[in-house]
Amino acid sequence: MGDVHPFLGIAGALKAQGHRVSFLTNQVFEDIAIEAGLEFHAIGTMLDAQSTLNDPHLWHPRKGFEVLWRSSLPAQRLIADFLIRQPDAAELVVIAHPLALPGAVTARDRIPGQRLIGTYLAPGNLRTTHDPMRLGPILMPRWVPQSWRRWMWQRIDKDILDPPALPDINALRASHGLTPIRSYVQLLYDAADCSLLLFPEWFAAPMPDWPQRLVRTDFPLFDSFAAQPLGDDLQQFLAAGEPPIVFTFGSAMSQAGGALAGSAEAWRRLGRGGVLLPLV
Repeated sequence: MGDVHPFLGIAGALKAQGHRVSFLTNQVFEDIAIEAGLEFHAIGTMLDAQSTLNDPHLWHPRKGFEVLWRSSLPAQRLIADFLIRQPDAAELVVIAHPLALPGAVTARDRIPGQRLIGTYLAPGNLRTTHDPMRLGPILMPRWVPQSWRRWMWQRIDKDILDPPALPDINALRASHGLTPIRSYVQLLYDAADCSLLLFPEWFAAPMPDWPQRLVRTDFPLFDSFAAQPLGDDLQQFLAAGEPPIVFTFGSAMSQAGGALAGSAEAWRRLGRGGVLLPLV
């Protein structure tokens, strides 16, 4: 839900301005998209989503990307086919999550005039060789030279990202008569007509090696659940004392048992109340 929810807010705002909006994502989100008044098209099943969330390698630093890529591959074909066959295909503006960009780029390269906006919900979705630079959980020391940092990213591309992604992307492009690409990350950085940052500058300052043609916004503070009241027991708990500490590890994290247990232990040691928001 975390990655999809901001797009619901964007889509709703566009629809309110009179635009025709088609919302493409996994079947899991069909009901909430329809409740928002959007034209919904499924690109994946509930079983697909659950299989990905339950994969033990999803959060592995080396194997996680292959899990995500494998789960998104059928959607890449569906995205490209949908965008190409629209009667007004040359006039479309496509707003795409990074994982949806390969399919959207395929369509855009087939349909001159189609415009493509890449979106980044968090600075962690973007790479840099400047400080602060992170490789997964590792914060790169400031003394590491730029040449070494570039080499590290090149190794990640060669060993982790390109092997699962490039053959599939180029097979999709070949099926549409398009030339192959040489780098998955370069496709993400160069293909979009502009890139939308859905976080403010105080949260993460733009880096010199981020994609060009950046459009900075703020956090998309959209809440489709605002009308749903909190339960009486939770409201009483919130009103009973000092504000609680809230822990959540993301709406796609189904393997956070140890982290949630650690959160509860932190509350115990601090003598504070808390709220856990696990995946349900």
